[in-house]
Amino acid sequence: MSMKPHRTWPLWALILADVLALAACLLVFALFHHVLPRAQQSAAQVVLPPAVTAAPTPAPFAAADPEPEAEETVPSPTPDPRSPWAIAFEEHFTDEVVITENSYTSPNVSVTVSSCVRDEGWKHSVYYVADIYVSELSCLRTYLAQNTFGRGIVDDIDVLDAESGAICSMTGDFYSYQGGSLVLRNGVLYRDGKWYPEQSHLVLFNDGRMVSYGPNELDLDAALEEGAWQIWSFGPVLLHNDGSIPDAFPGGNAVNDPNPRAAIGYYEPGHYCFVVVDGRRPSYSYGCTFKELAEFFRELGCVTAYNLDGGGSAVMMFNDALSNIPSGAGRALSDIILIGEPLSAETGAEEGGAE
Repeated sequence: MSMKPHRTWPLWALILADVLALAACLLVFALFHHVLPRAQQSAAQVVLPPAVTAAPTPAPFAAADPEPEAEETVPSPTPDPRSPWAIAFEEHFTDEVVITENSYTSPNVSVTVSSCVRDEGWKHSVYYVADIYVSELSCLRTYLAQNTFGRGIVDDIDVLDAESGAICSMTGDFYSYQGGSLVLRNGVLYRDGKWYPEQSHLVLFNDGRMVSYGPNELDLDAALEEGAWQIWSFGPVLLHNDGSIPDAFPGGNAVNDPNPRAAIGYYEPGHYCFVVVDGRRPSYSYGCTFKELAEFFRELGCVTAYNLDGGGSAVMMFNDALSNIPSGAGRALSDIILIGEPLSAETGAEEGGAE
């Protein structure tokens, strides 16, 4: 058997074959290291959602375990520091003291003084009225001459008014002239009046009520237990406690004829009035009878009214000056009823002339 001779490749063919083999190797390398990883990454991005590829964000604690929302709290209203009377009559009071010729107002006191002439039949009379509002009971109090209880102790009203610090004052019941009368002033019982029961009385209670009592009607123990603050003993009662006028008034003609008068009226707790009527001067003012004075209080709208010491004692002061023209030269008094600023907690009953 004969053998075919071995074929020898030209040199250039060998070089070309080597180059092609090298290129094939490079192509395979590139395929595995560049093309395939990118293709895999693209496939992963298409198939998998973003939440899988991204790191999860931890949820807040409140979302996993929510706490109940706190209820909205409504702040409580600030309590009004004023007294019930100061609130009820607030339109009559002012934040600061304001004084005019005929008025005085402050956070606690309101006094307005006016006068009028009334023609009653054949005569005319001049009436002076102090319309009064107070924020608390201590604004309406009493003062004894020389700040002392006793028989025959008297002084002029301008002295009593100045010593007591009064804004407005008027005559009281002239207790020192009445030896057996009941005397309760600013909560202090000086005389029980048990030997003088036939007198009428006016009681001012701690709650601001004024109640009139006819002869033999007042039970002192019951009144004290109920909280009596003042008791005056003079009279007569001008208006019963329902605003009605008595059918008759005690005393003879000398008492019931026109005379200078002084009296106190009551509307409601915290609202009162002082009335003084000049008299015994026909060319100026005759004075009035008890019935005429009672009718005047009813016209004012009072529900209770009570007569006090009159004649030469019928006098009123306001802002340190006389409001009326007293009969004759006037008369020294044993006691006054006054309107003033509240008694302070420090001085208590000693301030303002309380006994």
